[in-house]
Amino acid sequence: MKNHRLFMHVLPLILTAVVLLPMTPLAAQSPTAVTGAVTSIGSTTATLNGTVNANGISAVVYFEYGPDTGYGYTWAAVQSPVTGSVGTAVSASISELQLNTTYHYRVVATNTSGTAYGSDMTFTTQLPPPSVLTNPATAVTTNSAVLNGQVNPSGSETTVHFEYGTSAGYGSTIVSVLSPIATNLNSSWPATATLTGLTDGVTYHYRVAATNAGGTSYGQDMTFTPGGGSAPMATTAVATGVDVVSATLNGIVNAGSQTTTVTFEYGLTTAYGVIVTASPSPVAGIVNTPVSRAIGELTANTTYHYRVVATNDSGTTNGADMTFTTGSQPPGAVTIGASPVGN
Repeated sequence: MKNHRLFMHVLPLILTAVVLLPMTPLAAQSPTAVTGAVTSIGSTTATLNGTVNANGISAVVYFEYGPDTGYGYTWAAVQSPVTGSVGTAVSASISELQLNTTYHYRVVATNTSGTAYGSDMTFTTQLPPPSVLTNPATAVTTNSAVLNGQVNPSGSETTVHFEYGTSAGYGSTIVSVLSPIATNLNSSWPATATLTGLTDGVTYHYRVAATNAGGTSYGQDMTFTPGGGSAPMATTAVATGVDVVSATLNGIVNAGSQTTTVTFEYGLTTAYGVIVTASPSPVAGIVNTPVSRAIGELTANTTYHYRVVATNDSGTTNGADMTFTTGSQPPGAVTIGASPVGN
């Protein structure tokens, strides 16, 4: 009982001492940074990810990346600066990378109390997909045809085939004679495949397709009719000689083994409205033939739409829409006699 009374006398003194003790402020903290997995890896692009906790002090966030742990490049995070005291997801979509190359990267966060570095991680960019072009069918008979195309494997081993059928849904495939194409090649190579057992008079659709480590590419849809040859190929090219009131329209046409007439359509909209005959026209054979047409009486400082159009007995092919803009009319100037004229 005596000790209890003593404690009750001493307790107020203890509480007073506690209250009078100076409060020690919490130490400011540098941020924390965690490097995350990379996403959306392309042949020249990637998205870097991470998580940052600013620990109550606004933090600037960026990513370091490069071919080794010396990095050498930085890219600001989209979410920079980061605030608050919770983990915040951060990212940066970087570009202009090298093909098929391994990169190191890490997230970095800095506030007034210090800098935090995420752990080093790596990713490897992809090779680009192949580039392809469907060409007109050749050797078309009443029940057979040779499908043609061009393939650039873009430096990676590439398999090549054709899709074909009686509609643009295709439904059947056939492997190209040259497939696969070797890994280290980066130039255009021919693709061919012979179809047999076709139905006379039925129109067939086809396209070339090529696949490598970078993905699959498909050529444009083309058609042919056994017993009737194939529709032409038409590619609109860049206009040349554009001045104030005139220009030269250009294109490339492959006649697909049939005599093919070639024209250009042009006008102020994609409805065009004016049709002129190309030179040369008609064209024949299975080679790519440059065609052109000079036009005049245009309006100054005006944008015109145009396209090349090729027609043979198997159908009509329209080239892509392209545009050009005429130049501005220069100012007029007339010299007149000086006056008044003195001594």
